[in-house]
Amino acid sequence: MFIISLLPSAHGQGYGTEALKWLLEVGFKRANLHRIEGWYAAENNAAAKCYKRL
Repeated sequence: MFIISLLPSAHGQGYGTEALKWLLEVGFKRANLHRIEGWYAAENNAAAKCYKRL
């Protein structure tokens, strides 16, 4: 399990997106995973957009 958590001062700067891209890259290409599930708090609109975009 991995958790991406950012300080409020880092919100909106693309760090979460880059972290999620890296996790997907490692999971699919290096660890040969076939599926990765992502969960986020219902009120976290930024995470929802990021997960849907990727």
